[in-house]
Amino acid sequence: MAEHLRDKHGYNVLSMYEPLKKLARDLYGEPTRGRVYELGKSLSEAFGKDLFIWWGEHSLRDFRGRIVVKDARFVNEVLWLSGVTKLIIYLESTPEVAFERVKRRGRPGDPADLAELKVMWADEGELESVRNLPIKNLVIVANNDDLDSLYGKVDDALRRWVGEV
Repeated sequence: MAEHLRDKHGYNVLSMYEPLKKLARDLYGEPTRGRVYELGKSLSEAFGKDLFIWWGEHSLRDFRGRIVVKDARFVNEVLWLSGVTKLIIYLESTPEVAFERVKRRGRPGDPADLAELKVMWADEGELESVRNLPIKNLVIVANNDDLDSLYGKVDDALRRWVGEV
């Protein structure tokens, strides 16, 4: 979705986890999702759970214009974003749909079955719903269909909340 917003609407893309991914590549070569997760977990334990928010805040200083922040995964990150953005679009899919996409993607280190995906999501905070958070600028978009449907839903949300796409 971030790439769609960049390519179609001119947004700049900020990945909150790019510093972690870069560090993992430096350490492991081409790291698996499991290695990236374990490294992130170790860094969060050592430096606090808001480490990636700190990275995000510092990275935002380098951006001008429209910005889309991708890969916020935890409730504390969504809460932080709610205070620094006009709109949060949270993409939500069922575990079954997500696992079918994971299987098609076929990356090393991805979950081998639906049960493993659910455990990974629980460990990563993916199963913590943002639905009950006190956020007024939050739109939850179901991401269970094809990409064109998803792009349309997100473009509609942007028009309603931001007034433009």
